[in-house]
Amino acid sequence: MDTREDIKEQCESSGVREAAALLMDQQPGEASKVLTSLLPNKAQEILARLPAEKVRAIIAATRPRIAAQWRLEASYPQDSVGSLMEPPFGVFSPDDKVGETIGKLREIARERLITYCFVTDDKGKLTGVVTMRDLLLNAHDARLGDLMLRDIFTLKPEEPLLDAMKATMNRHYPVY
Repeated sequence: MDTREDIKEQCESSGVREAAALLMDQQPGEASKVLTSLLPNKAQEILARLPAEKVRAIIAATRPRIAAQWRLEASYPQDSVGSLMEPPFGVFSPDDKVGETIGKLREIARERLITYCFVTDDKGKLTGVVTMRDLLLNAHDARLGDLMLRDIFTLKPEEPLLDAMKATMNRHYPVY
């Protein structure tokens, strides 16, 4: 019997149809765990190839935040920025202190790769980003709102991937 890691590797290396066929034989919870470990666009492509009943069962077995993200991604055209989005991790308030943020990031980094801290207002709107360098070089009692980069570059979820690629050509950010 294949382990989850074996199935994940097979899904990563095979075509979307083959990966969907492989997940058809898996219990919804196991299929969810495999899909969660894949790149978001690959997971979405596989979900799009599965029967609606199987997708519903997989989503029901998925953590609510990720299930909501999959539903959101599926609402955008396949070749759009939105189809590649993943939920943001490392989201903080402008009033959060550097020391508190570092502590929280240590927990998040056990499961996720974090490149930036996203700073949002009380309505969840992105207002700035904080780089890891800025966290390391500032005092632990400094507020994120005082050191965040405010002039941020964003992409729209409905934007076609080709247009997004052109817009990012001259920028050298590790994450968009």
